[in-house]
Amino acid sequence: MALHYRELEVYAQYLAQQLIGRHLNHFLEHSRGCYFFRISDGRRLSIVLEGSNPRIYIAEGNLAGSGINAPIPAYFRKELSNAEVTGIKTLSGDRIIDISLSCLDSAFRPIKRDLVIELFPNKSNLILLDEEGLVLICQKASSLDSKRPLFKGVRYEAPEKNAGYSIKEADSFDAKKYEEEMNALEESLLQKRRRELYGELFSLLRRKKKSSLTKQSKIEGDIALAKKHLSDGEYGDFIYMNFETVNPRLGYMDFYGEKIELDPSKSAAENAENFYRRAKRAKATINSSTENLNKAKEEAKRYDEALEIAENADEELLTELSEEFLKAKKRQNAKKKDASKLLKKGNMPHKVSDGKGTVYLFGKNAAQNDFLSFHLDTAPNHIWMHIKDEHGAHLIIKKDSATPEELDFAASLCLLCSKREDGEVIYCPHRQIRKGEAPGQVVLKTYQSLYLRHINPEARKAFEELQKAE
Repeated sequence: MALHYRELEVYAQYLAQQLIGRHLNHFLEHSRGCYFFRISDGRRLSIVLEGSNPRIYIAEGNLAGSGINAPIPAYFRKELSNAEVTGIKTLSGDRIIDISLSCLDSAFRPIKRDLVIELFPNKSNLILLDEEGLVLICQKASSLDSKRPLFKGVRYEAPEKNAGYSIKEADSFDAKKYEEEMNALEESLLQKRRRELYGELFSLLRRKKKSSLTKQSKIEGDIALAKKHLSDGEYGDFIYMNFETVNPRLGYMDFYGEKIELDPSKSAAENAENFYRRAKRAKATINSSTENLNKAKEEAKRYDEALEIAENADEELLTELSEEFLKAKKRQNAKKKDASKLLKKGNMPHKVSDGKGTVYLFGKNAAQNDFLSFHLDTAPNHIWMHIKDEHGAHLIIKKDSATPEELDFAASLCLLCSKREDGEVIYCPHRQIRKGEAPGQVVLKTYQSLYLRHINPEARKAFEELQKAE
């Protein structure tokens, strides 16, 4: 829920305590309407102007992903290089924050700027003003004939306050708790960015998968229909064996109690030849369609794997996949062009579920381990696991936290991959691992460990079922 005015007034006072005297730099637009400043103390000032919940808050560290190309961040980086915060207040008794900034122009002369953030649900805006209160740039401009003109060069006027807007008290507003709630929403910002940057890729993969499944269904229908005519040769034989009694003018013949349709406009011999031709075509259709069906199934499987990987891949891999698939689409030879890094079988990790909704991914060689840990699943809080001090599988539990039961299941899988029945396994959040010098090598900042004396029976069952399926 968006903050009401009293809450925003309290939070503005908190922001003033946190930011006045500090510098803002490295401004970027993370996704449409989502802006970040890096604070000089290493934290991040986030301004999210989306839908019914526009918000401003301080967060720790950076959110994954570089800035997108857009006019506002380019202008802000030019105008607000290492700007010092000199004041923060709300405007007009409404949901508007004004951040006063001191910075230097291109000739290194001190200048003043005001960053105005309007936090109205579904009508938010970001506006930069000069020393005289004139608009330099804004996220959402309006025309001269608008009720409130807002564009470069016009004097900024706060919107009229809604007379029906009820002002609540904010005695219990907790700024720290509010920031925790806002930080918890940041996963949705990452998903929003992925949709914006890679939506075309996901749409293409889904269309290709659907097309492959449709093709598969059609071929299966053709095969089923052809199978109905495999025995038509027997009908041709029956006609010749009973040439004198078969009368096509009746429109049918009695084939051992079964009525078989005949063409009354043709002779018995012509009907027999028709049956022979249909049987021959049916055999040819089944032979060719079986090969095409296998190709269609393989194609559907490739796109299914592609979608699964893309849904978990980091931005580096997604960018590479976009280039490969979308360029292939433009060249109209997407069927011939596979995303090599994505679809190489040697790179594909293995997946099992514990039957309770939790998914576990693991590799069985250096290529799979490297692909899994540094491209496929890089969510910072997913649990990463490995046998201690030995070569073995990298394993990731696809969730932000894990229960003791899930850790036991995952550790058992790690041991089974190395043909061990007991041993020590180390684990940590993914954010604690770094890529080593060799493929599949990992450097850990910190970790925890657990020692298993027995393999989890459910993990053994899932692992054995996977091996049978492969």
